[in-house]
Amino acid sequence: MLHIDIPVSLVEWIISLFKYKHLRVVTAYGLSDGFIRNDGINQGDALFPLL
Repeated sequence: MLHIDIPVSLVEWIISLFKYKHLRVVTAYGLSDGFIRNDGINQGDALFPLL
């Protein structure tokens, strides 16, 4: 993104959207304990083609 002159502050903000997401899962037994996912992109994310 920096190669196409997107401002560093915007690149850092986009990166922060995908890092260290705190997640919980709904199971048949209730809500799981939270955990942190620190990699990957959300399924169907509109930004994916641009990354």
